[in-house]
Amino acid sequence: MLTIVVAEGDRLLRSAIAAYLKGHGYSILEAGDALSVLNHLRQTTVEAVLLDTYLNSQGVDLLKFMRSQPDLAQIPVVAIVASDYNAETLDYLHPGDYLRIPFDMLFLDRVLQDLLAKYAGIEE
Repeated sequence: MLTIVVAEGDRLLRSAIAAYLKGHGYSILEAGDALSVLNHLRQTTVEAVLLDTYLNSQGVDLLKFMRSQPDLAQIPVVAIVASDYNAETLDYLHPGDYLRIPFDMLFLDRVLQDLLAKYAGIEE
């Protein structure tokens, strides 16, 4: 079972995403702040992170930090961005590895599957 960290500042949205992904066979670790995300990443093998770029105003900084750390840089990240997102965020992502709010859960699942397949292909 693939483990995904759902890092979303909005508790209700985080719970909805987690429930949806659990229902589609993923193991989910929930996080409401950057420290919780880092704790999950240091303690568990994680296949991907679904990251709210506004995560209590820490999301972009967390993404930058992850990309600067050799042990975290290769973890796939799907960023959740608002329509007024900071374009700098895209510098730390691969093309297509983000979702704009609002998004459809089916689309989220498809983006996540594509991301995991892409990273699996890179590692082979």
